[in-house]
Amino acid sequence: MNEELATRIGSAAREARTQLGLTQAEVAEKLGLAHMVYSRLERGKMLPSVQTLLRMCAVLRIGSDELLGLADAEEGKGREGRAERPGCGSSPASRERWTRSSSTPS
Repeated sequence: MNEELATRIGSAAREARTQLGLTQAEVAEKLGLAHMVYSRLERGKMLPSVQTLLRMCAVLRIGSDELLGLADAEEGKGREGRAERPGCGSSPASRERWTRSSSTPS
């Protein structure tokens, strides 16, 4: 498991959830997951499946770039609320950054 990625996803999910005023139990129910499973996702102890990641984007009203930690901090500024954000899209620039970072040997 990529622990750094799991931690990024968990932190972004927690931040989005708290901004929406939802509890972990509420998000877990909307995702169709057990509360303990969602808790582990938020704590960065496991990675979501692609299907779960897409559902998280919809439920948390967050783009996949932001959830995966690919969005620049400046991209989200100036927007009023998450409800108007697009679902789970990724910009060409973000895809390029992801490709570069994942193809670089560690």
